[in-house]
Amino acid sequence: MSHERVEFVLIFLGFMFQTNCYIFDVGYSYLHPTNGTQYTTVFLQQQSNTGFRLLAGAPRSDKVALCNTKLCREFHLNVKNVAGYEMLGASISGGDNADDPTYICAPRYIVSQQYRVNGRCFAMHSNFKPITSLDNVYNQVQIFNSSYEFLYAHGQAGFSVKHVKNNEFLLGAPGVLSWKGTIIKHTSFEAKDIVLPEKKINRNSYLGYSIEFGSFYFSGTQRYCVIAGAPRGDNLLGQVYIFDYANVRDIPLRIIKGDQISSYYGSSLLATKNHLFVGAPMYNVKTYEEGCVFVYRNYADDLVFWEKICGHHRGGRFGTAMSNIGVLDGISNIGIAISAPYADNGGGIIYIYVQNDNGFKEIQQIAGKSVTHNIAGFGIDLSNGLDIDQNAYNDFAVGSLVSDVLVVLRSRKVLHFNAYVNSYVDKIRTNSKNLTIGYCYVYTGRKGANDTLTATVQVESDGRVVITNSKTSLQSKIGDTSCQNFLLTLKPHAFDSPSPLKLKFTNKLAECPECPVVYPKKPAITHEIPFVTGCGDENVCVPDLRLQATFQNITELVIGSRDSVSLTVLVSNLGETAFVCKMNVTVPTEIRQFPPACSKVENILHCDISNRLLLNQKKQLEFQLDVKRLNPRLKEIKIDVSVSSAGSGNGSTAQLSLTLPVSLKSQLSLIGFSNPEYVENRESMNFTHEYVVFNGGPSPLLNERIEFKIPANVVNKDGGIVDAFVISPLADECIPFNEPPARNVRDLSYLQQMLKDVPQHIKFNIGCQNDSLIGCKVYHCSIGELNANSSMKFKFRMEIMTSLLFITLGKHIEEKSLILIESTAKTIDESLGNEVMIRTVMFRKIVEVINLWMWIGIAVVGSIIILSIIIFILYKLKFFARPMRERMLSEEEHKQERECMLVGDDCYAEEGANGEELFNDIKF
Repeated sequence: MSHERVEFVLIFLGFMFQTNCYIFDVGYSYLHPTNGTQYTTVFLQQQSNTGFRLLAGAPRSDKVALCNTKLCREFHLNVKNVAGYEMLGASISGGDNADDPTYICAPRYIVSQQYRVNGRCFAMHSNFKPITSLDNVYNQVQIFNSSYEFLYAHGQAGFSVKHVKNNEFLLGAPGVLSWKGTIIKHTSFEAKDIVLPEKKINRNSYLGYSIEFGSFYFSGTQRYCVIAGAPRGDNLLGQVYIFDYANVRDIPLRIIKGDQISSYYGSSLLATKNHLFVGAPMYNVKTYEEGCVFVYRNYADDLVFWEKICGHHRGGRFGTAMSNIGVLDGISNIGIAISAPYADNGGGIIYIYVQNDNGFKEIQQIAGKSVTHNIAGFGIDLSNGLDIDQNAYNDFAVGSLVSDVLVVLRSRKVLHFNAYVNSYVDKIRTNSKNLTIGYCYVYTGRKGANDTLTATVQVESDGRVVITNSKTSLQSKIGDTSCQNFLLTLKPHAFDSPSPLKLKFTNKLAECPECPVVYPKKPAITHEIPFVTGCGDENVCVPDLRLQATFQNITELVIGSRDSVSLTVLVSNLGETAFVCKMNVTVPTEIRQFPPACSKVENILHCDISNRLLLNQKKQLEFQLDVKRLNPRLKEIKIDVSVSSAGSGNGSTAQLSLTLPVSLKSQLSLIGFSNPEYVENRESMNFTHEYVVFNGGPSPLLNERIEFKIPANVVNKDGGIVDAFVISPLADECIPFNEPPARNVRDLSYLQQMLKDVPQHIKFNIGCQNDSLIGCKVYHCSIGELNANSSMKFKFRMEIMTSLLFITLGKHIEEKSLILIESTAKTIDESLGNEVMIRTVMFRKIVEVINLWMWIGIAVVGSIIILSIIIFILYKLKFFARPMRERMLSEEEHKQERECMLVGDDCYAEEGANGEELFNDIKF
């Protein structure tokens, strides 16, 4: 055996983690440089002079490292394997102390040139004595039924190993009997019992792939048990065999199997006092190979399935390795470490669990990449839990597939926290201004060399008090009680709520890698002090809230008649004080204005009425509801009002609903005109009848329909129908207007009146009222929704075959000079009472028409002559003369003449100028 001495470096990575959050902290761990060797298996032992001994195996290099806190050394066993490396260090097990028996196994050890992979182990406590169990040359290969059966030839003893006690070990040999597998019981360096697999076990089951030792109750009797995993057993479902250790060759006490093919159920095992953990790292949960661990609980008669814990990382293989770390809090909570070495993109994660009433709860995750960036497969193996730094809390080592350091995760000191509050008053009275509160706390745990703790104590309230020195630092020792008084000053609004005053006291220990952590709860407590509310001995208020709500100055809302509606809500209390009185108002419309004490969420107002509404006290609120854009199809506005308080009884709340009827009122007008207004007698005539529907408001018109009657044909003397009209309704050209129709159509009242004065013997009406000669088409057109002060236009284009019309009507129109083509429009809703007629004038005989206009011209000329005679008479009577102005000018001239006589010739010159100007002014 050769030795290499390698210096060990202790690295702190405290900056990478918050040191006050985790029990196992990377910044508080031992990190051993590996110098390029990949150590996958790890095992810890106690060593008196150096504290601990770490054994780490690198089976791909046939190396084993032995480390302590100061140095590491690597050693090679001077053996030659026939076919390369023998996987030395693939499994390691032994007692808790360095002096206890320890096995380091090499399951790929090949014997002679026949390539018998028997496997072997080395007894480290006996100068690395090699131990072989399957080297009997007569039990290597035998022929059964004309085929070879590999008995021990590929047994691979030492693939798994477990120290039981003293010199007793259990070895797994999964390749025995054509890979059915078996377990080997070793005592004093010899194979005492080799368990032959049952006939029921399938080939390639790999029994002995994993091995564990534990104590369980079966049929009310405690048995020391050998537990062996066969991850390919039962047609790849996986199996776990449990044997009685004293009678390992007997029938198994229990066989447990997995529930998913190829999950490798049983490839890892862990036995604790009352539980058995079975790993299935290739179990598919949602994607593939997230991995699961099946937990079985031991009762008086059997092992019963309890829960299944699964990983969350695709391909992470949660459950590859498991370890019983031991008591974490120094009292009773057992810690279980479970690894997922391929999680986090292959970096690996270790999960720490503790037991609670409902199963096992995760309390921490440790990612391999938080240790070093150059790492892969972190957690491929986990060591046993051992207190290596003498702080009374167990630590454990971690193996990795690729890493530049060996990792020993150290546990920080774990403390329990307890606290209580001394309140010097039982209730807060209305005349109280200040309070004194005493706060005491104690940390308990295992004591060590440095038991002094520095804690920051902070007091928080619900906002109703001011706390003097709310944050302070205190020192204490583990197990000693520390106390501090705090002065509280009540704020003016402190009595506005009946709920007790709430205080929260929080402790925070100083942060450092060696500082302890508090587990399992956060070091904080709450305390409440009730107020005197005047609501009975039980301090429970029974208010009697009442609600009143009215719409101001309105009993019915006509849509469009106003923009807003005022709502008044009155809240009153006829009982004991109503604390935290709040009101909700639900409206189906927009809210234009509301009090500052209210906040709006969609169509609901949340209002703070009062923190204390006393007996017979009232509170009134005003709201302005926006009804400008109200839905015209709404039949009523319904307002729901509710008020609540922090009291008791039916009177602590009140509700009411208020409705305001909604109606529509509209003024519909129909106006029509012809384009053109008159046509001459031609072979074919075209014209358009246009109708304008105007809504004068204030409300919109909904789904109103207009009936149009348009002449379409005539009846001849034989009763036959002749289509003399071609009608093209243009109802799809409805044009909405935003202005009254007076600005869009002309008033035709004068033309209509003139037509009434035309003698009946010279005109003929072609309209729907003349139903004996004229046939009409009827159109019903909907105007949809027509807003107030808006219009809509309908057009009907008509073409008349004149010759056909005259021939058909014959003597009825032969003496007529004017033909009036008429159409009508009216509202179908008779309550609106609107009807209008349009006439298009067709001149048939121009003489009659000229006579009509001649008389109109004579009347105009006669009027002009009469007006001229009247003006001439007035002129002769000097009605247009202005004598007063001439008299005033004459008096002014005499006055100036007298002044000039006194002044001289200059005055006449000036007078001449002024007179000329005056003359010019008068002339102009």
